[in-house]
Amino acid sequence: MTGVSKHRSPVPGHRSKIKNMKKQILVLVLTAISFISFAQPWTVNPADYEFTMNIIGQVSISGTIEDNASNYVGAFVDEVCVGVCSPVEDAGEYKLFYLTVYSNQSSGETVEFKFIDASENEISISNTIVFESDGIIGDADAPFIWFDTEEYSSTDILEFSFDEQVSSAEINTTTHTVSVLVENGTDLTNLIPEFTLAPGATSQINSADQQSGVTANDYSSDVIYVVTGADASTANWTVSVELDNSDVEQFNFDKISVYPNPTTNYLNYDFGGLQAESIQIVDLKGKVIKIQNCSLNIGRIDVSELKSGVYFIRFVNERIFRVYKFVKR
Repeated sequence: MTGVSKHRSPVPGHRSKIKNMKKQILVLVLTAISFISFAQPWTVNPADYEFTMNIIGQVSISGTIEDNASNYVGAFVDEVCVGVCSPVEDAGEYKLFYLTVYSNQSSGETVEFKFIDASENEISISNTIVFESDGIIGDADAPFIWFDTEEYSSTDILEFSFDEQVSSAEINTTTHTVSVLVENGTDLTNLIPEFTLAPGATSQINSADQQSGVTANDYSSDVIYVVTGADASTANWTVSVELDNSDVEQFNFDKISVYPNPTTNYLNYDFGGLQAESIQIVDLKGKVIKIQNCSLNIGRIDVSELKSGVYFIRFVNERIFRVYKFVKR
């Protein structure tokens, strides 16, 4: 049949070529932007170098993000300038720098930075990066931050939180630990945290990439985050999540009885006229070990398979209305 054209889906190799072309175009655009500037304080000849990487960032001096068209950021390896640019105008602001860094080594060189403000003051930048050919650090929405003082390490967790927490997380940058207290009754086996890392850093758990506000994990036991900084250094962070049991003592146990306690095989219960939909056995980490539906307010639950230790028994209808601590021998 004539006059009919057939659309052919691109083969995988073709899609790969398109992807590579887009990346090359982005690198060329960033390289061009980095040289749209005034009389630059430092100079670099791109023709002298084989490899490039790009950084999209902002400069923080004394805690304030710099905003001036006459500012400059320079990249240096052994005091030799390997990149320089001024900021690009965006909605009337001059905060974003699109810096291309050059090297004759495909990876491994430590790159340092300097900043010159509108008054031509030269300021050393505290943080560094490790060169990686074709690498891109930061973007317009989440720019890399150059600091004049070392406010934190490149592998630091700066913020960490859950919707279910009852107080701010305790973040210890010396021991690389994060401790969070969450509401009693929270299921620790499927929690999604929101966190902020040092600029350009990434994190993994068991080699799986972690995304703030998206990735769920089981926090019923300690979780190890491996944080990789923009300078390629790494640090292991231990995140511990505990249930807030401070309200357990506030419950009135006069209407409910759980016995024997300690126990070996069974826990007998009497709701004292209250009605529950289910009973949960929970360990000290908040992990639900066992669930038993109940239609009567008097009965018992088998705990013979539990390991020896301290547990909570929770009586649940639309919410948890009773919590009782017991010991399994």
